[in-house]
Amino acid sequence: MGKPTWTVPGDDRVHMVVYQGKTFSGNAKVTIDGMYYEATPISAPGIGALARFKAGGREVILRLPARSGELPDLAIDGIFLGSGLAVDASQALACAPELGAAQVKTRQKMRAGRTSFLTMIVLTVVNMFLLVADTTFSFPFSAIAPQLVFGIGFYGFQETGAMPLLVICGAATLLMLGVYLLLYFLSAKYVAASWIALILFTVDTAILIFLSVGNATNPIIDLILHAWVLWALGSMIHAQHKLNRFSRDVSGAQPYVPQ
Repeated sequence: MGKPTWTVPGDDRVHMVVYQGKTFSGNAKVTIDGMYYEATPISAPGIGALARFKAGGREVILRLPARSGELPDLAIDGIFLGSGLAVDASQALACAPELGAAQVKTRQKMRAGRTSFLTMIVLTVVNMFLLVADTTFSFPFSAIAPQLVFGIGFYGFQETGAMPLLVICGAATLLMLGVYLLLYFLSAKYVAASWIALILFTVDTAILIFLSVGNATNPIIDLILHAWVLWALGSMIHAQHKLNRFSRDVSGAQPYVPQ
């Protein structure tokens, strides 16, 4: 089955609009005359999730599928091409600027949380390379548990030559990092993945606090940055729940026909 496609008459020629689905962050994806475009959808009450595009200078409004198996629809001059129903989609969007701004801001918070999460994962990997290079520097914006396990295997191998210990600890480290990375990708669509990431990093923070007790070095920066990651994950989860509420508000919406 091909992708939903529409033709949009223009002043000079007919333009081809092809629906390409949604990004991990929820943006609508289309190609217009072969060129790729994205737009952040806005949940218009009584209509659904709508995204604006320009096809040859002409505004078209895409209504995204509200549920699995439903097809998208495209409105030109207030008429949905699929259903043939008249909708004042432009007016619906214009009458809800605060709602649209709130959704955009919420998506920005979600992206910021995911960016902080990915940065933590990357810096954790960088710290392991720094450990192998025998440097005294490391990035505190990272997870302690994978580094601790890897350090046990690496230094144990250096002191005793125990290759099995290095292999086991290395495999455990890769598993932990793999879980974190998998949760990062899944968190774009599933709030449950974000909750699991928050729980795992809370455990990681507890390990850091335990190791900090009686530690001669001052781990305050590590603790502050761990708290920052926890806050970022919590903020991301809160944003995801808000976006889910926006989606539920329009999940049962039918095209609005002006009286």
